Amino acid sequence: MSREVNSDFTELVTYFSEYKLKNVFENINSRGKISMIHKRYYSFMCLVYCLYHFSKEKIDANSLERLQEASSDLGTAMFMVINGAYKPANLMMRSYIENSLKSIGCLLDPSILEEKSLFKVIEQTGEHPVFKKNPLLHETLKAEYSSLCSHVHTATVKEMAHIKALNVFPEIDLVKIDNISKVIDKVVKTMISTIIRIFPDVFFSFAPEYREKILLSLTSAQRASLHSLSD
Repeated sequence: MSREVNSDFTELVTYFSEYKLKNVFENINSRGKISMIHKRYYSFMCLVYCLYHFSKEKIDANSLERLQEASSDLGTAMFMVINGAYKPANLMMRSYIENSLKSIGCLLDPSILEEKSLFKVIEQTGEHPVFKKNPLLHETLKAEYSSLCSHVHTATVKEMAHIKALNVFPEIDLVKIDNISKVIDKVVKTMISTIIRIFPDVFFSFAPEYREKILLSLTSAQRASLHSLSD
C-alpha cells in the first residue's frame, strides 16, 4: 500500500512539475472568454484601487474592506477558470456577490456584516436607495446568487465536481467556461454600475484615464446612464 501511495505521489509531482496552461490560451474560444473575464476583473480592480487610494477618507472603512475582498474573490475566480476548476470558480463568484452585497448593506446597518444568512443580507441590502431606484440591479445580483448556490447545495451530476484518478485533472470545457463567463460578465457589470451610483461624486473626481479603465467593461447604454449622474 505504501508503495502505491508513493507511486501515486510521484505521478502527482511529475504532473505539476510539467504543468502548463498554454492549451487554454491556444484555443480561440476559451482565450476569448478569458480575455473578457480579465477585462471585467481589471475594471473592478481599478475601481476598488481608486476608491482606496484616492478617496479612502470618503468611503466607509467596512464597505471598502468588503470591496477589497470582493476584488480578491474575482481574481481567484479568474484563476480557477483558467485552471479548469469551474465549480470552485462558481463558489468564488458566490463569495464575490456576498462581499459585494455586504459592502453595500453595511452602509445601512453595520450589523449586516455579522449576518450569516445571505438571503437576509440580500433582502436588507435591497433597501438601499440606489437599489430602490434601480431594482433591476438588485434583482440581477439576487438571481445570480440563487443560481450559484446550486453549485453547493444541489447534488446533481451537472453541479458536482468529479473526483477521479490523479491522471485525470480538469481540462478545457468550453461549455463551462461559457457559463461562468456569462455570470462574471453580468455580475461585475452590475456591481460596477451600482458602486458608481452609490458614490457618483467620488467616481467623477477620478482622473479621466482611471474612469475610462473602470467603464471599459460596461455597455454603451450603461456608460451613458452613469454619465448622466454628473450632469
